[in-house]
Amino acid sequence: NTLKDASGNNSVAMSTVAEGSAKAWNRFVGSSVPTLLDSFNNSTATDNGAGDYTFAFTNSMSNANYAADCGGGRNPALAGTDARIQNPDQMTTSNYVFNNSYLDANAHTAYIDAGIGLSTVHGDLA
Repeated sequence: NTLKDASGNNSVAMSTVAEGSAKAWNRFVGSSVPTLLDSFNNSTATDNGAGDYTFAFTNSMSNANYAADCGGGRNPALAGTDARIQNPDQMTTSNYVFNNSYLDANAHTAYIDAGIGLSTVHGDLA
């Protein structure tokens, strides 16, 4: 099976489309109650503490070896502080944890709520 453009040209295998598409994504405000601004295949966003969020999938992944990419930005409530380190953690088939942190003046990792957070998940659905 292939997918073609409107003129019937430029075909691509359906398996490429299915395997190459994001299986989940979100854009959220990382306050004390994280707010999903928009999302796909995310049922809930849970605040585990400053800069620590859990996102649950609506439809589970087939295993915990998927690729999750996280990003974030400045928390406007903390002027002059940029969130610079975002990483996925504790990945299971039903959810994953998003950590948002920065290096403080002593080069120690400090967790901080994301002004805006983003994440995308690629892998196989169950």
